[in-house]
Formats: sequence, C-alpha cells, structure tokens
Amino acid sequence: MKNKINFTPFSIGILSFIAICFILVAVFVIAPFFNTTSNQKQTTLETLSQNNQVSQEPTKEGNLTNEEMIQKNIDFIKNNLETLAKENNITKKTDNFQEQNANVTKELPTLDKSQMQTLCQRSKPQLAIIIDDVANKGQLDRVLGLPFKVTPSLFPRSEASKNTPYIAKNAPFYMVHLPLEAKSFYQKEHKWLFVGDSREKIKERIQEIKRDFPNLTYLNNHTGSKFTEDWNSMQYLLEALQEEQIIFVDSKTTGKSVTSQYYKDKPETNPCLQRPFLQRDVFLDNELEEEKIAIALKNAIKIAKQKGYAIAIGHPHSITIKTLKNMQGVLEKSGVEMVYVNELITKYDTISKK
Repeated sequence: MKNKINFTPFSIGILSFIAICFILVAVFVIAPFFNTTSNQKQTTLETLSQNNQVSQEPTKEGNLTNEEMIQKNIDFIKNNLETLAKENNITKKTDNFQEQNANVTKELPTLDKSQMQTLCQRSKPQLAIIIDDVANKGQLDRVLGLPFKVTPSLFPRSEASKNTPYIAKNAPFYMVHLPLEAKSFYQKEHKWLFVGDSREKIKERIQEIKRDFPNLTYLNNHTGSKFTEDWNSMQYLLEALQEEQIIFVDSKTTGKSVTSQYYKDKPETNPCLQRPFLQRDVFLDNELEEEKIAIALKNAIKIAKQKGYAIAIGHPHSITIKTLKNMQGVLEKSGVEMVYVNELITKYDTISKK
C-alpha cells in the first residue's frame, strides 16, 4: 500500500509562497526584457528628433553665380554625420519593405482640351516652396512643422541618408533630391550620377530610387552644374524618369541646363503642366540672413503673381525655417496660394489680369 502525502496547512502555505514568487519573477523580470528593444528604439528616435538641430553656414563654390549657389552645402552632411550615423543605426531595412509599400503611381487620364481646362483651374497665383537636402527625421519634422504647405525634397538612400525611404512615409507629399555631378566639388557621402555614366547605369539608379520610394512622382537635382549641361547624360536621365512616371523639377544650378531644350517638342505628362517638367524660379537662402531670405520670398511672391505660379527652393537651415515661420502673415496677405509641387497648375492661366 502506497504511502499518502499529507499536506499540512504549513506546507500548503510554503507551496503557495513559492508559486507567487514565480509569478512575480515572470511579470517584473522576464516580461520587460522582451520589450526593451522596441522601447529603446522609440526613445532613441524621439531623442534624436529633439536634439538634431541644424546650424549651417553656406559653402560657396568659387565665384559661382546665383544660379549655381545651390551647390553651397558641401559641409552640410559632414557636420551632421555623427547624428545621422546614430539615427541610421536605429532603423534597419526589412526584407518585405517594398512589398509593404507597393503603391504604384497610376497613369494620368487622357482628357480632351475642354476637360483639361475644367480640371486645371486656379483661382489665384500659386507658390510652391521646396526644402532641399532633407536627410533625417529631425529635418523633415521641422519642414512639416511649418504652418503652410512646403514640399520636402529628400536625399535618396545613401551613407548619409539611410532612413529617408522610411521617413518619407510621414510626409503628405515629398520629392527626391538626386545628387548629380557638379563642376567643382564632390560629397563622398552621397551616391552620385556622373557625366559619362551609361544609359543602363542611370536607368538602374532611377529604378532603385523608385523601389525605395514607391509613391515618388517628382524629383529635382542636388547640385548638377556639370551633369545638367551634358546632353547625353540628361537624355538618359530624363528618359529613365519618364519610364517611371516621375516629373523632373530642374533646380537650375546652371543657366546652361539642357532640360528645356530636351523637352522642347515633348508632350506633357501632366495635363495641368504647360511643359513636361518644372524649374526653379528663386533660391531663398543663398545668403543665410533673415532679411535677405525674406526679400527672396517676396520676390517669389512677385513672380507668382506675374506668371501665375512660382517655385522657390530653400534648405533646412535653422534661419530659413525661422524666417519662413515669421513670414506666415505676409504669405497669408499676399493673395498667393501655398501649394505642394504636385498641385501646381501651369497650363491654363485662369486668373483675371487687372
């Protein structure tokens, strides 16, 4: 006959105590361990967003004209590499990123002239401001924090901007800022296209960018005073962009850009655009002084009123963002509508001339 185990009240109490200890260990020791990684990532991102302030003096390329002063930012990436490196290590690209973001730009509808005139109407002049050189979340947040529509133009994925395909998802509308060969300097942190690159290489680069930014429909050039003057190079680039249904916005870093010549006899790809491409009218922050940035912005407003629209380009410098915020009242009273680049209407001027 087997012996029976008799549980006394004391032994039952001991067993209950041990069970409670195991539960407490599971709740307060083991469970938090599994959440450490995700919580740490979120905390780090928030800290970087708060601390990643931009303070940058312009770097001039010899005796460049105002048309070429967009190429002043040679130190921009270098001054922020440490912060960018920390941020870039936080978010790793997943294997199914492209599948999760497989929205493809649809072809524009075919419309007759009367339908286009109905579709392409603006009641007042339009001004689109582009902020170039956006490389990280902190810069994008400051652009999106402006009290009116501003288009961020993000660097493609590279050593200096590994996370831009991810942060682009936070923008209601964005462009990509493609580094093209300049005449006098080179930033090794970027991935460049050069004069002499083959048609295949340029096409593959644009396809790579489109995979990273599936919703991309507009792109402008970072530097490019040499590249945009070369007929063959621009032909390869603009053909590749057209295949991916991406409209080119010429930053006009040189007055000798061949973009206009290339598109001279090409049909428009957007029913509301007079030509199949756009180009910059004003640089806002060639000189990093609030008064001069304000003057440049007023000039952009004047141009918009003269021809119905205007495109101004600035950079995510602290003084530029501050000046734009301070100019909110001027913009609201100007009679000009602030729009994203993809909202520009250039084909039909429906504004009554007075």
